[in-house]
Amino acid sequence: MATKIWTLVETTGTQPRHRNGHSLMQINQKLVLFGGIIEVTKESDELFMFDPVTCEWTLVDGDGGEDKDGLGATRDDLDDSRTM
Repeated sequence: MATKIWTLVETTGTQPRHRNGHSLMQINQKLVLFGGIIEVTKESDELFMFDPVTCEWTLVDGDGGEDKDGLGATRDDLDDSRTM
């Protein structure tokens, strides 16, 4: 992530399905993806983590069900050590 350039990489693990309206953030050296719309009428409650060192996706939580809490989520930095 040091170069901040998008590059196509081969990944392993449980990969998230294509979606939009999701939240994606960097926490420490990992990317965290939450929620979004998977299909026109299906909103996701899934939480994924991506490790760019190993190029591995992990499904942390969620069953892919229709849980409206996953749409429009945001991240706020409270200070250097806390994220909400």
